[in-house]
Amino acid sequence: MIRKGPEIDFGVSIPDFLAVYNAFARSKNGVVPLSEQNVDVFGDCLQLTGVTVGATLLVVHAYFVDIEEQRTRLLFSATTTGNLPEGMSKNELAKCNRYLHFMDMRFFRDQGCVAYDFGGYAINRSDPVKLSIAKFKAGFGGTEEVFWHHKPWWFAALHGIKKR
Repeated sequence: MIRKGPEIDFGVSIPDFLAVYNAFARSKNGVVPLSEQNVDVFGDCLQLTGVTVGATLLVVHAYFVDIEEQRTRLLFSATTTGNLPEGMSKNELAKCNRYLHFMDMRFFRDQGCVAYDFGGYAINRSDPVKLSIAKFKAGFGGTEEVFWHHKPWWFAALHGIKKR
């Protein structure tokens, strides 16, 4: 049987994102599930992307996109913890995640972003999980940069309005 390859979706819905992300979070120690409010607060700066194989959403990413600053920052990333499509291995799932990062980078570049921020890089690499994540991020090349978290002035104003 020929399996359909991965398809990229640059417009994943918040409920679909949360379904994959929260299942992932519940399977990991220290990862907190999210509510719709946790992601909706980013408003128009939120971009949700994903990889589907067949009808199954396997990988999701959430980004904060600041077109004014020409930067995008990864906020959340998750892979499915459910059943994989027939014949798919966990190794192939990891490749789907890597492929999505690559395609996201191209997508944001085409939107005018010149910086893709993976959302942090482990300094203390004695933890094997953090070391593995650091190696994954380093595998894309680029340069390590110290960047202080910031939000444009209008983001703070938007956040205040949404709370009312």
